[in-house]
Amino acid sequence: MGAIMMVGCASWRASRRTVLLGLGAAVALGVTLDQWRRWLARRTFSVPSPDTSRWALVTGASSGIGRAYAVALAGLGYHVILVGRRWERLEAVAAQISETYPVDTIALRADLTTPGGIEAVEEIIRATDGLSFLVNNAGFGLPGAFATVDFERVLDMVQLHILATMRLTRAALPGMLARHHGAIVNVSSLMAYYPLPEQATYAATKCYQRAFTEALHQELMGSGVRAQALCPGFVRTEFQASAGIQR
Repeated sequence: MGAIMMVGCASWRASRRTVLLGLGAAVALGVTLDQWRRWLARRTFSVPSPDTSRWALVTGASSGIGRAYAVALAGLGYHVILVGRRWERLEAVAAQISETYPVDTIALRADLTTPGGIEAVEEIIRATDGLSFLVNNAGFGLPGAFATVDFERVLDMVQLHILATMRLTRAALPGMLARHHGAIVNVSSLMAYYPLPEQATYAATKCYQRAFTEALHQELMGSGVRAQALCPGFVRTEFQASAGIQR
């Protein structure tokens, strides 16, 4: 059983750490996400082999694809840093991993739609010696005509999908390049290829993630660091409900 560390943005900056052991039983994922997790565990792309010093960081790790990535990476032997906004959900994922795999887990509550939230995650990335896998997964949907949709939420989406992806990738790269070892997965969307009406900003930001990652992949060739844009179609997660998408 691994150790679990739960920290908030402020407590991380002040280095106040609380280790919580023996949390409740693991929370089961739905069948579709369980299948997704097994597929990730088999092969996303050629995953760097972990050792006892290797860490992975996953944003949006409290549910859905992010949670599946976190569990799969723990199964591959990575210690895992879970980033999300929902404290109880992060505790549940940390407990599931700690009770199932002999790895350590850090849970960091941070809102990546805010500059302070991004800065907190940048700090933990730079402070984590051996971070070799980054999954930029956090995101949300915002259906509605661009002319009338809540513009503050549009700006939040740009901050989360574009600036957070860019800044966390930039924070992780120096260490990975110095070690000649690492992987970055940016979770985009099939909508990066097929934009739909009333999804203008979402499609545009996902297109950014795809293009950014494809260019980065070419820049990193021969460095030992790899970059991948994951562009899933429909996966049954909480994303649809939070985005107001009806079944």
